[in-house]
Amino acid sequence: MLQAPDGRFVLIDWPGLGAAPRGSLAALALEILLRFEAADPAPLVERFLAGWVPAGLDESRLEDLRLWWTHGILWWAGLSLSLGADSDVDLTDVYAAARHSLENDDPVSWLSRDAAAAAP
Repeated sequence: MLQAPDGRFVLIDWPGLGAAPRGSLAALALEILLRFEAADPAPLVERFLAGWVPAGLDESRLEDLRLWWTHGILWWAGLSLSLGADSDVDLTDVYAAARHSLENDDPVSWLSRDAAAAAP
């Protein structure tokens, strides 16, 4: 939100103007794909990546995506705890998902692992 010289407030869509950290919106899009609960998220992720980076996922983009994907995993756990979740909750699966994304270069596997963990 900015204030114009004449006193009016001007709303700025920061993500739309590129002010969002690179990779953060892509990680959010992957999180939304996870909500489709696909048994095999590979086709969804592959189509998304082909649209996001048509020339292919280079090391820089992979690291940006990994940073924000891992941030999202840990952020949701922190938010849940701050909103009154049981403080004795076992965070083993949360840390395992974060570690998996840090140690694995395949975004499809990030969603596959998290989808499997979320399945009943």
